[in-house]
Amino acid sequence: MSNPFLQLNSEESAPENLKKALTSEIDIIRNSIEIVRLYVDFFFPAIGAIASPTASSPLNPESNERNT
Repeated sequence: MSNPFLQLNSEESAPENLKKALTSEIDIIRNSIEIVRLYVDFFFPAIGAIASPTASSPLNPESNERNT
């Protein structure tokens, strides 16, 4: 039994403009994923820290005091 994936290999190559377009699309996807990752990694923890009732803030002076 022969490997059916060998039939997918072609001796022809893609045109240069198609290679550049595909590379450009991959770069756009990669950059978009990086923006989403940065947004999720930094924005949501910051919002969580701001919304946390234990966070020290000028509006919550009890959290700024130290137990002595």
